[in-house]
Amino acid sequence: MKKWISLLLCICCMLPSTVAHAATITGQAVHTDIVAYINGLPIPSYNINGYTAIVAEDLEQYGFFVQYDNATRSLSVDYFENNKPITANYRPEQNTKPIGSFAANVYATDIVTYVNGEKVPSYNIDGRTLILIDELQEYGDVTWYPKERKICYTYVPNWSYSISSHWNTATDTSKDFSNFSIEMTRNDTGDLTVTGENLQYFTSISLAGGREPNLTLRVQMYYVDILYYQLSGEALTIENLFEQMLNWNLGEELTDDTKFANAHMKVWVNGEAVPVTYVARSIGNGHTDFEFTFGKQVKTLEEIQSIKITCQ
Repeated sequence: MKKWISLLLCICCMLPSTVAHAATITGQAVHTDIVAYINGLPIPSYNINGYTAIVAEDLEQYGFFVQYDNATRSLSVDYFENNKPITANYRPEQNTKPIGSFAANVYATDIVTYVNGEKVPSYNIDGRTLILIDELQEYGDVTWYPKERKICYTYVPNWSYSISSHWNTATDTSKDFSNFSIEMTRNDTGDLTVTGENLQYFTSISLAGGREPNLTLRVQMYYVDILYYQLSGEALTIENLFEQMLNWNLGEELTDDTKFANAHMKVWVNGEAVPVTYVARSIGNGHTDFEFTFGKQVKTLEEIQSIKITCQ
């Protein structure tokens, strides 16, 4: 009996060791002197395969929303402009370990991680989920400073500028038209002076940029206006000119060809000619919207010194 008890005890002692080594080691994190920052605040980081990784759950302290769903084994990282309190108080200590030396094992994980709804690679260290800091480019800029040995994420907000308030709504709209133009120039006071042709026919026009990959122009017109122009006898109205440019119409992708759009719409930003890369149409609440995407990123409105758009 004593032999059986001894054997059982031996088996029980072996079980925790077996479970502890069940997870698959996929790599190693190594010591580094690089310090990572989130909007100016330092955050703990690891070096994995030469890239800087951070703990996804730590981002909760830096204004991000981090939510784990046990049912789907998924972790979501999102950022919303709602002034969420910042509670981070991490102070990096000077690295005393040899750079490149072993810091921790990296384990495989079945948790799927999303940043801004996009699936990203993730890692497991001591039960924590790590992502590369580069994945935060969904919400801003990630910049490497080699001399300072630091890598910094900085949030870039989206912006929108209404052009609609710059024209006289009392201007005559009784004529047919198949062209329009917009010119914006930075004046001595730092504001934008806006002029153009046939802008009064549109319900609203706005420019948008920021962290989105490209500058966009959004044009809105009421259905009744469009119907009037279609029935007015004009051979080519602005509305059916827009329709021939479309890549996306009411939720359906039509084509990736932009030759027609670029033949009829010319765009210059700060004197640089930029192409039309996509044209989409949507409808709602009595109006139709056309969105023109251009091949240039403009992160801040202040970057714009001049814009000229012609369409005919």
